[in-house]
Amino acid sequence: YWRVQAVDNSFEGGLFSIQDTFSIVPVQTTNLIAKIMKENSLLLKWERGNGSRCIVFCKETSTDIAIPVNNESYIPDNEYGYGEQLGTTGWYCVYNGRSDSVTVSGLKYKTDYSFHIIEYAGEIGSEQYFPELVNGNPGVFSTGLFSEQTSISLSTSWFNIYTWGDYNNDGFSDLLIPGKPTKLFKNCGDNSFSEVSTSLPSVSYGAAAWGDYDNDGDLDIAITGGINSSTLPAISRIYRNDGSGIFTEQTQISLDSVYYSAIDWGDYNND
Repeated sequence: YWRVQAVDNSFEGGLFSIQDTFSIVPVQTTNLIAKIMKENSLLLKWERGNGSRCIVFCKETSTDIAIPVNNESYIPDNEYGYGEQLGTTGWYCVYNGRSDSVTVSGLKYKTDYSFHIIEYAGEIGSEQYFPELVNGNPGVFSTGLFSEQTSISLSTSWFNIYTWGDYNNDGFSDLLIPGKPTKLFKNCGDNSFSEVSTSLPSVSYGAAAWGDYDNDGDLDIAITGGINSSTLPAISRIYRNDGSGIFTEQTQISLDSVYYSAIDWGDYNND
């Protein structure tokens, strides 16, 4: 709660205002990422919320969430299975503190693990755990080289070549999938993608490639493919990125129209 008192130049204080209250909105941990260190360990990193500390629970192949009990402390151990368990749920505490990363060992090779990071207020023994759930937390990561990200929804596409590129320069690779329709998916940085509205053409047997042809620091798009038109059965076009994610066809650039093809950028004359 809070109250206000006015004090004049002679340090005489007036009456306090009526008492009022305020609350701080809890902000949960976001942007979980993991890196394979060895076949049985992962380096987990995250972006802290506004709790005084955070606690990390890990569980093998899970779709549920960790629910710690307020005013209860959980003893961590970064070797999986040795930290304190949440009852008999299979969620083991692997970290408890103020940092934004932990290396978790003792994991099985080629196995998926769920990590749930929860911010909390208060000191040890008087924890008030934030109940908020955010996209990508819990996050699922694998000790194998590849793990299907079933939580990510993308469009299907036949006989086309997709391409990765950071079109908005936020440090995360975005995904362009030529097809009918052609779709651009923005990487939100939290194990999720959102579709971006564009004017890119629909193509079959097509391909696309990112390249900064005008050297303005933003990735532009070259796209080819068939458009099922009797007058123009195929296209090859360049779309300029204006820096805000809007792509405009460069009609003054004429290229041979192709499909059943691949496309790429390169500086052939070293200029």
